[in-house]
Amino acid sequence: MLEELAKSNSKWFGFALKICRCESLAADMTQDMYLILANYKEVKPKLVYQCLYHLFCQECRKRKKEVLIDDWSFINEYSEIKEIDDRELEILNKYHALPWRQQEIILLTYDHSLRQIQENYPMINYAYANRQVKEGVKKVLGSLDQYDNKRKKSNGGRV
Repeated sequence: MLEELAKSNSKWFGFALKICRCESLAADMTQDMYLILANYKEVKPKLVYQCLYHLFCQECRKRKKEVLIDDWSFINEYSEIKEIDDRELEILNKYHALPWRQQEIILLTYDHSLRQIQENYPMINYAYANRQVKEGVKKVLGSLDQYDNKRKKSNGGRV
């Protein structure tokens, strides 16, 4: 059976590469697939694809549990403790008074655009996220008009 599977090695590697988009992982998954399907009497491409897909899911679960030392490198950057002033403390208190959903959406907007948030989290609508961010920022920072006026002054009358 392995000889028949090996004839289409490039095809199986292509399947694996399409699933995981990483050549080294695709090669490992293909080798594991051979070990798993070695005892089968008849193997169809659909079975091979399902086997590769499940191997990829296993790999994702395994990597989710691993914590690399590199992930903790940010600790050194923020090891210095900075004293916050009254204005910053007031902003933090107002932020923590927001509903947790609104806090999470605001945090997501630091790393992603609203469109990316909608693509990555289909349960969050673009208009809903936009409204939550605007309302949250208004509650935390006060009126946006005050903010725009400060920007106008600093930019010579332009927003």
